[in-house]
Amino acid sequence: MGDLNNDGIDDLIATSWLGRNKGVGQGSVHVFYGPLPSGVWNLAVTPSDVTVYPDDSTSLTNAAVGDLNNDGVDDLICGSAGRLHILYGGSLPPVWDFQITPSDVTIYEADDGDFFGDDFVCADFNYDGIDDLAVGASLADGPGEARRRCGEAYVFYGGSLPAEWRLNTTPPDILFYGIDSLDYMGCTLAADDINGDGIPDLVIGADGGDGPGNTRWSAGEVYVVYGGSWPSVWDFRSSPPDVVIYGRSPGSYFGGDVNGSGSDKVTSFWDLDHDGIKELVVSCTDLDDDELSGVYIFKGGSFPPVWDLAVTPASGMICPPPDTNWSGGPGIDFGFTNDIALGVGPSTCPYIMVTAPLRAPGGALFGVAVCEDILGVQEVSILPGERVRFSILGFDQVLLEANEPSQVSLVLYDMAGRKINTLWEGLLEGKKIIPIGNIPPGVYILVLTENKNRQTRAFVRP
Repeated sequence: MGDLNNDGIDDLIATSWLGRNKGVGQGSVHVFYGPLPSGVWNLAVTPSDVTVYPDDSTSLTNAAVGDLNNDGVDDLICGSAGRLHILYGGSLPPVWDFQITPSDVTIYEADDGDFFGDDFVCADFNYDGIDDLAVGASLADGPGEARRRCGEAYVFYGGSLPAEWRLNTTPPDILFYGIDSLDYMGCTLAADDINGDGIPDLVIGADGGDGPGNTRWSAGEVYVVYGGSWPSVWDFRSSPPDVVIYGRSPGSYFGGDVNGSGSDKVTSFWDLDHDGIKELVVSCTDLDDDELSGVYIFKGGSFPPVWDLAVTPASGMICPPPDTNWSGGPGIDFGFTNDIALGVGPSTCPYIMVTAPLRAPGGALFGVAVCEDILGVQEVSILPGERVRFSILGFDQVLLEANEPSQVSLVLYDMAGRKINTLWEGLLEGKKIIPIGNIPPGVYILVLTENKNRQTRAFVRP
């Protein structure tokens, strides 16, 4: 999202991996100017306001937005593995084909196969008032090409960028090196202020990292570099990042993509506990242990230099239903607070985590929550260690379940957080089906309270 035509309204940016240009399958980037019309937008009938095509058979698989030339208008950054393109915002043509018209700025990888542009993000890392660009190259080979696929990350300071930047002749403003071979650092990037100092921080995923002392094969690692003044070259082997987060188990690929599926991502930053500092949200699909899959939440503020998930659990964790994988998505606000949109389930419906009611007294995040499909959820059995849980059956019933007698309440809210009705309150033993009742079509929130613990579901009444 960003205001690319400078009309004061955010625009939607979407990528299409197999978008076709002149009969050739190529990834493309589409811009839809806001406000969007209601109903269905069929690209086969009505093209997007702006369509961007690559300069060869490679796909434009990623896109980002930031004001890199400091003119007050958002710019579009798009690219594929190997090169990155910057289109200055303002008045973009309906079709921009790089085979005909080069981008305003093109950045080329240092070596073929570095996978430069694996991920990228914009933020003002040096706090000079101008957005900067951070780019990952997960297959780059480190200093002297001596660390096979350790991965690298680059920062290009915004302002006046040259029309062409070739990394084989001109180094970036900042260069980060991965620690070990096959770490694949730079597979994911994210940026925001998570230590509360007002300066955006850079978060870099290394899904191939082998954990502390390289004793945890492909457990995955995530690095945090606090924004401010950085050296021009930062080798994480000789000078560790400000924060290292280690994945919990071998083969969990924490902090990166698994087989290109996009199922694991350093995702978003949102102030989930209302303390004025944003949290870091990272999703992880553990290939060997479904119970370790889910979305990990790390409370913002003062991070320890090393956070080993095998020793210290994350501040919060959201677990998917059994046999379901998801990826973290953008933060959204469903009326209570900043919430989290989570991936896509088997029925192609989004999962929603409404975080505010999950906060225990004092603002601490509830340790583990289970999120479900907001459309037509089926029954899911209670998990080990849980006292109570609930599922939404179809569109008009709720299943309550307790593994021991418990005092519970189930309250229905609308999306503005207004209480509509208390559906159940009292002693729950075993299973009980509760009717939701006669309510207008829309999206609603159900909150189940048991002692000091709360569980939340969003659902749609068609």
